[in-house]
Amino acid sequence: MILVEKTDRLYRNLKDWVTLDELEIEIHLVKESVVLSRDSRSSEKFMHGIKVLMAKNYIDNLSEEAHRCLIGLGHSDEAETVDLFAQPADLTFGDAAHAHGLDQVVDRAG
Repeated sequence: MILVEKTDRLYRNLKDWVTLDELEIEIHLVKESVVLSRDSRSSEKFMHGIKVLMAKNYIDNLSEEAHRCLIGLGHSDEAETVDLFAQPADLTFGDAAHAHGLDQVVDRAG
């Protein structure tokens, strides 16, 4: 038996889904109020399959967004790699803290 919060926490790729399906273990999805086993109804298995594919889509989309972000920063095959830390900061931490009135450290633990 496997006890897990919800579908997307259990599967990070489709291979995991196939592996667990072949093992024929009972899976309890707590937040979804679902217990999957070989005796589950076909509609429950179908909905579970859709949720697995939605989790896969979420991971793929996250990867695409990260890639787009890197392209926007100049990191891609099409663009020349740029050092993100090549430019000096406008303000040091001390200047920024002073500008916001945070130049005194308050110890409230004592």
